[in-house]
Amino acid sequence: MASFDFPTPHRNGSPDSSESVPSAVSSILSEDSYVAMLETGLDDQFKEMLSEIRMNENNRQILRERKILSHEAKKRDPNDTLRRTNWSPQIDQEYEDYKVKVETLSKAKKDQAPSTGIAKDSRIKDLVTRERNRIQLCVVLRRRG
Repeated sequence: MASFDFPTPHRNGSPDSSESVPSAVSSILSEDSYVAMLETGLDDQFKEMLSEIRMNENNRQILRERKILSHEAKKRDPNDTLRRTNWSPQIDQEYEDYKVKVETLSKAKKDQAPSTGIAKDSRIKDLVTRERNRIQLCVVLRRRG
């Protein structure tokens, strides 16, 4: 298996950065998506507290840190995000090969049916002949005996 050494992209706002700078790449959900779920009136003091609390290590707001940790947890394997192979032509070709194989086997089975019938008839005739010979042998032995 080949290994590729790609430089790790550095983004502002990642855990590697030392200062609190907004991320250059934003997601669909903003950092306020959690706050938007809180009820107005009941959670106003909690919202205010969340906007004031900062992390000691990097001086980020707790909501920003929560957003970053969530992103890190969902981050995909870089090898999985590389350009993907288009499997459609290969799958179409395999299906065409499968259909040809099925037609060939179907034709072979139809061609085999008459010879199978002949073989069964021959076997039955052989069994009948053996049974006749056995009966004749028994009759001959009784006459002698």
